[in-house]
Amino acid sequence: MKEDNFKKLSKEWFKKADDDMLFAKAGFKESGIAGNACFLCQQVAEKYLKGYLVSQGIEPKRTHNIPELLLECIKINKTFSEIEQECKFLNQFYNPVRYPSGLVLDFDKDTANKAFESAEFIVQFIKQIIF
Repeated sequence: MKEDNFKKLSKEWFKKADDDMLFAKAGFKESGIAGNACFLCQQVAEKYLKGYLVSQGIEPKRTHNIPELLLECIKINKTFSEIEQECKFLNQFYNPVRYPSGLVLDFDKDTANKAFESAEFIVQFIKQIIF
């Protein structure tokens, strides 16, 4: 794939992630459903990490495991280790929120707010590197 194609595709990843963040904020404000907001914050982080990898000419793995994607980013740029805690925190929201698991999950307003903060931190971190 040509460099221009990687650049275009990475921008598409970032746009999808930005749309997820807008929807998460609006949905949480309207409904107060913390689990869905947390899931969308996980998606934001995942898509920004994948967008970064694409911007570097690497096709990201087909995974929703944020720490796994982070390791790929760290191989390229060691400073990505600075967002490890946020990635680990958000990683917990993919499966439990999307599918019935039999687990008692208590995602409250504070958890959602921490998810927003973590996702926004990751977004800003990657934007500083890319732009």
